[in-house]
Amino acid sequence: MRWGIVCTWENKMKQKIFYLWGVIICAVFCINSSAEIRPEQIWNKDWSYVNPWEGMSVEFKTFALEKYHEQINYSLANLGKSFKEVDPEKVNDKAYELKVGYITYGLIGGQYCWYGDYKKCAEYEYKDYLQARKCSKESVRIKPDCWGGSLGEGHLLGHVINTYELHKDYKSALPYYRKWLDERVFGYEGNTFEEKLKNLKSKAEKDENLAKAVELIDDWEKAKQLAKTEKPIPMDPAVQNHEWFYSSKSAEVLKALDYYYTNKVKFMIEKAVKHKNPVVAKKAKEYLDNWEAKPAEEKKSEQTREDKK
Repeated sequence: MRWGIVCTWENKMKQKIFYLWGVIICAVFCINSSAEIRPEQIWNKDWSYVNPWEGMSVEFKTFALEKYHEQINYSLANLGKSFKEVDPEKVNDKAYELKVGYITYGLIGGQYCWYGDYKKCAEYEYKDYLQARKCSKESVRIKPDCWGGSLGEGHLLGHVINTYELHKDYKSALPYYRKWLDERVFGYEGNTFEEKLKNLKSKAEKDENLAKAVELIDDWEKAKQLAKTEKPIPMDPAVQNHEWFYSSKSAEVLKALDYYYTNKVKFMIEKAVKHKNPVVAKKAKEYLDNWEAKPAEEKKSEQTREDKK
């Protein structure tokens, strides 16, 4: 009977030891796997997100932003070139490759929108509009005179307006409404913009083809009212800090480093160790040397909880 008890006790101890080893091994592999992010953890094969952007960790967001940053820089370096002259994989825009064939300002604007900087997105969409104006209606998109233009969906100024309004930045959208309306009233009677606008609206009462123009005027009036009350949606902190990381101002780079240290984005700190600015490189090394230490904000939060007790 006692032998049975001893055997049972030994078996339980062995089970506990095996369990503990399992926990340790699992922990080691979990740590190692979290240190190396894989693209398939973020994107599906069609480049849609595996998990919604809002639910991603700062580390995952930053990994994605690094990829977008590379694509934008590659496109900027090859602006105006045919897709046959570049590596399409580094641009990663199949729609533009098939329908436009050239790297345009509009393509780069779309990349900035995907990156999360709507102001840069709108800036390049407007550049696309200016470039595309060089193209006659009959022209195909051929360098050097005509390689601008979108995928053929709507007016290019409408893209700029839509980008601003999606982020509730109605004030920034207003000048582009005016530019678009300047085009619509061109040729109508009147010495001023207001007089031409009045004549257009008068003719629209009898001409159904001018319904879109009246709709644009109505949207403009609504935007003017919304500009007085709405505030633009702020940039995602992950995007803002990523832009600061590549800033020429050391103060902004240092703010980004602090953000990455607080949110445990080690690969960005490691990258900063090689920064050409010695102040930034030194700070990055300090963060790495103290990587296991708790960030100041975390310590402050813990102290606050202790004080409440």
